[in-house]
Amino acid sequence: MPPLRILINGGGIAGHALAFWLARLRTTTPNAPSITVVERFPNLRATGLQLDLRSAGLEVLRRMGPEREQLFKAMAAPEQGMQVVDKKGRRRALFPVRKGSDSKKQAQSLTSEFEIMRGDLCRGLYDATRAVASSTPTPEGNPPPVQYLYNTSIASLTPLPTGQVSVTFTTPTNPGTDNHPPQTYDLVIGADGQWSRTRQLLFPDLPNTGMRRIPGYHIAYFTMPRPMAEGETEFLATTYVAPGRRGYMVRRHSPDEVQVMMTYMAPPKNHNRGKPNQAGKSANPDENDEKNDPLTPIPRGDTPLEKATLTHLFTGAGWITPDILAGMEKADDFYLERLGLVQIPAWSRGRVVLVGDAAYCPTVLSGMGTTCAMVGAYVLAGEIGEYIRRAAGDGNEEEGGDGLERALKRYEERFRPFVEGMQEGIEERAEGQWAMTGSAFGIGVLNLMVGVASLLRVNVAAMFGIRETVKGWELPVYEGLWRD
Repeated sequence: MPPLRILINGGGIAGHALAFWLARLRTTTPNAPSITVVERFPNLRATGLQLDLRSAGLEVLRRMGPEREQLFKAMAAPEQGMQVVDKKGRRRALFPVRKGSDSKKQAQSLTSEFEIMRGDLCRGLYDATRAVASSTPTPEGNPPPVQYLYNTSIASLTPLPTGQVSVTFTTPTNPGTDNHPPQTYDLVIGADGQWSRTRQLLFPDLPNTGMRRIPGYHIAYFTMPRPMAEGETEFLATTYVAPGRRGYMVRRHSPDEVQVMMTYMAPPKNHNRGKPNQAGKSANPDENDEKNDPLTPIPRGDTPLEKATLTHLFTGAGWITPDILAGMEKADDFYLERLGLVQIPAWSRGRVVLVGDAAYCPTVLSGMGTTCAMVGAYVLAGEIGEYIRRAAGDGNEEEGGDGLERALKRYEERFRPFVEGMQEGIEERAEGQWAMTGSAFGIGVLNLMVGVASLLRVNVAAMFGIRETVKGWELPVYEGLWRD
């Protein structure tokens, strides 16, 4: 069997992690694949805010090898825990990092033991992939084991009678143009995130392209200068909740700069959840009118209007709101997320498959998005490697049909139970988490509760709905990827 030609659409966490594990196959597996990664940005997108790894994600990191595990841990963000403050900035609770937590011991706190900036993780995975790919010689005349095409994205996918996929490309900075001729691949993998173009091409009939919006839930992200104040010695995440279902998390990752997450949860339509409306019917809890939810109607990417609307919503919210609004206005890395789950009936069709947020975005509320991306990439690469070994005669032969397509189905069968566990209850908890934040009294009660939880060392991550493990699910071991 000739080496597989594999295309990965997307150079984010899932795409880079998958490229690493597929490149690792070159050191253990005959006829290892050649890999092309296409990314719509003009260069390596080594930017972004803070991420964390938990449970099986930490084990996947360990299986990359002790040297790389140490390199990644050396990049870890210095966050020491999370505090909750009131409108005057007084600390009401503190939840430090739980040292020594891992996938086989106690659950981690809201700040995990392994926090890392997105850009550092992307750069580290990219460097690790290139190092692994260059560690084995490439036969003369063969393409590079891993190549990257920037300012490029998929325009169309056409399945061929051979089972392969014909792909055309476009240039995002000049839509409609194509700097690359059509190519044929044995396998196409969509790792292009929550708003995946690959998913739209693969399943054009999915309602809302597979997105399940959490009505009225928005989070804005950006960084802003904020030098450490006199007497400030800890690198903490600080959470503040204001009346009107508004809140901030300000995370310090540097002595001079902080990351900001601004959250707005619009109240349900008419503020009458479950009560009869004028027509005698119960108000739909999933409806939010424009008066209460002015963010949803704004077109994605209209940054000036998004910032202006958030300024209107958050003015007078208390704590350091004037500083945050001023920082937001100047921020050039601002992004407003409309929260939603990706839940689709199947992750593959033919020889096109999805991984990471493109297939199963669990939202930031789960605290497990990065872990799902890393673990999903590992499982998918493992099943591809098993197929290659079988096709080469190193193991049980596939009997009839398309063995590669069956490998993609096995990836889903193995990993879907974990994903469903991470996504379970997210929509219900989203509303429940903000139920007490409509009034100052409710927030006072909430601050009292988290203060008691802090004193009693309660696992507050579980209170916030972060579920790190799924009963009965274990990370598979793939001979071609890792040996203990």
